[in-house]
Amino acid sequence: MKIVICDDSKLACDKLDAMVKCVLPDVEIKCFQDIISLQAYIKTHTTDLLFMDIDLGNGVDGMHFVRELRQSAGAESKTHSTLPLIIFVTALAERMPEAFSVRAFWYLVKPLKQETLREVLIQAESEIETLGAVVVACKLEIKINGNTTLVSLSDILYIESIGRKIRVVTRSGEYESYAKIIELEERLPKSFFKIHRSYIVNFEQVSNYSSSSVELTNGTTIPISKYKYKEFVNTFLDYQSGNIL
Repeated sequence: MKIVICDDSKLACDKLDAMVKCVLPDVEIKCFQDIISLQAYIKTHTTDLLFMDIDLGNGVDGMHFVRELRQSAGAESKTHSTLPLIIFVTALAERMPEAFSVRAFWYLVKPLKQETLREVLIQAESEIETLGAVVVACKLEIKINGNTTLVSLSDILYIESIGRKIRVVTRSGEYESYAKIIELEERLPKSFFKIHRSYIVNFEQVSNYSSSSVELTNGTTIPISKYKYKEFVNTFLDYQSGNIL
């Protein structure tokens, strides 16, 4: 996970950095004391989570910055925003209602408590994992080690759930990312079907099937749940007849 902290106080940045690493020791953290440097960094680097102060001194308002960030992202993409999760960290408890208008993930009031931060980070980590793979138009956007890869949906053979990760197998390669297959299933078009609790197949790549397995165009055989077989056959026949796009 890649985390950014923005607070005009270096002491506050360093303290939050240390508190976060007590919970997530392996995360990458970058700290900024000013909006200009933060803005330049976010434009060129993948960021999963942003801890944002509100009163940044000299009249600079962190809430206003996040609002502009949201508006800018919305103008650039009507389908999906790649902005990080936003957690405000501030002494200004009275600004909390405004956080909802900029879709903040959380609002923490200073001084921070380690246990509260731990609970918020665990929830944030879970939320970020569900965003590890996102459908954008006719492509699957996959986050891998902080970098984003776009895979054409038509090229996908199948998707496999492996613990907390998914493995996306295409005609030209494989990709792994932290994501939940149940969340991804809801975002994929109806030409994808979950034949087993651990597998989603692309109807476009199905060459044959039986009551126990599905064979794909590259020769791979995927097991099918006996509880899913009837639904699979009916849905696949609808797809072949053009009733499902």
